[in-house]
Amino acid sequence: MFRLPTSFSDFIIRSLKTLPYLAVAMGPLFAVIGIWYGISTNNFISSSYEASIIVVHIDQKDGENGQVYRPVFVLADDKGRVEYSGNLWVSPKPHSVGDVVRGRHAPSSGVTTSDHMLRSAQSLSSTFRNMGLILFALGFGYLWWKRRSAKTI
Repeated sequence: MFRLPTSFSDFIIRSLKTLPYLAVAMGPLFAVIGIWYGISTNNFISSSYEASIIVVHIDQKDGENGQVYRPVFVLADDKGRVEYSGNLWVSPKPHSVGDVVRGRHAPSSGVTTSDHMLRSAQSLSSTFRNMGLILFALGFGYLWWKRRSAKTI
């Protein structure tokens, strides 16, 4: 059984000793999420076509660090006026209402998004992937170094 910490400083030391194990466990999870999101974005790009889109309005909500925004798009040549808002909230505001911007539209799914929002999605996926790889490398490297140095003493 695990020995319980006897003081606050003992608790802090024991908590810090678990960080490499958490990094090794969570690093691959972050990397897989980033890779999955990147593949999803690339699949959208390959199955969609370039289009001119109009920003019809901007959804806004309170985020953890202020306001975040989500533009609502409609195809510039669309007769039925199907609006699409997406699921990525960003800050600062990426577009203004009435802007005609370059983007992509996938007719099979009805998804419409601007090139700016695609770059935001790609940036998010690479951030998750890289953070996961760095966490794993640091945690694994520390544990390997700790195990190797324990054998030489």
